[in-house]
Amino acid sequence: MKIANERTVGCMYAVQFLQVR
Repeated sequence: MKIANERTVGCMYAVQFLQVR
């Protein structure tokens, strides 16, 4: 659950980063 999660984490990370700003 770490190989097919790299893309999901990237999308979630970007969304959180935009929300934090």
